[in-house]
Amino acid sequence: MKKFFSLIALVGVFAACQPEDLTTAFSVSPAKLTITATAKSLAPGFSEGAVTWNPSKVVELTGTPVLAAGSTTITATYAGASNSVNVAYPQLLAGATGNITTDVFIPYNSGEYEISVEEAEADSEYTVKMLQEAAHGHGVATKTVEFDDEEYKIPMLENANEFVLNDSFKFVTYEGTDLQGEPKILNDDFADDVTGIALLYDEGITEKEETKPFSVSAWAIYNVLNVVEEVSTVYNVVATPKAGANVPELPENGVVGTFTAVKKNSAFQVFEFAHPDHASHYVAPEDGHYHGHGHGDGNNAGGGLVIAE
Repeated sequence: MKKFFSLIALVGVFAACQPEDLTTAFSVSPAKLTITATAKSLAPGFSEGAVTWNPSKVVELTGTPVLAAGSTTITATYAGASNSVNVAYPQLLAGATGNITTDVFIPYNSGEYEISVEEAEADSEYTVKMLQEAAHGHGVATKTVEFDDEEYKIPMLENANEFVLNDSFKFVTYEGTDLQGEPKILNDDFADDVTGIALLYDEGITEKEETKPFSVSAWAIYNVLNVVEEVSTVYNVVATPKAGANVPELPENGVVGTFTAVKKNSAFQVFEFAHPDHASHYVAPEDGHYHGHGHGDGNNAGGGLVIAE
């Protein structure tokens, strides 16, 4: 997850005039991060509506205005059984918004064994998107940013006048998981458990599109950077003897099956720089206080983000 937001953090370096200005060079609002958890289990009668959460199913974090790197633990409990996940997140600069999804599997009993799920390995792929006009080659300049050890040249749009530009774009967030391929059964005695659990992760990924307003300073070049992370995770299904049960420990540390599921996370950052032809007139905003006078919506006006070329 650290690499997921690395580009979002790096764009601040290019916008700052001085190192100490990193947190306010293009601040428009405090950084926001939303972490949404989903509980899963094959316990008899299981319903996520009956799960109790600590601290909450949805955790919302807000920077002041930067959100420092950290982690949060989310615990789900059903019928006396609990499990927790620790979600780590990196620093988010002011103006950034991030959305992370996570799953909490609540253990249940199958015969004399307790069945749990553990993450074995995870791999991420990233898609970088930006405003459509620049992506189609109409940018006034380009800026180079680094993400996941690769450099991307992003065309910039311009606001070459004395007025603040008010604009908006469409941002997509994601929920749910998709099962990849068939589960692998390693112990036939637990085939139903492995298959049933894997199907819980085949709920499908849903998308929610929101219109996000933003502002750009006078005499600035700008773009919106949107990073979408697709996470492919291999899960182990583990069978452990219940306390006091007279059954043997299973080989392979109790791993009775595996399956792979995919989910998506997303984040965006609006960033700006001094216009190369009018740098002496540009004054970077501080904590959302722009200079100049607003002049209505820009011509993007709720436009979609497209994959960077």
